[in-house]
Amino acid sequence: PKFDGWNDLINIGNASSFLKLNLFGEVCAFVHGYEILMYMFKVVAGKVEK
Repeated sequence: PKFDGWNDLINIGNASSFLKLNLFGEVCAFVHGYEILMYMFKVVAGKVEK
């Protein structure tokens, strides 16, 4: 395929930003899940100590 300058760059940019957004979303979901787990762990640990 011939390189049509701007269109190809825009397509590549859109694809890479979509991938970055997807990865960012996965990382956020993972971190959020981790925070919930840590919170539950603290609650359980607090109940055990009392």
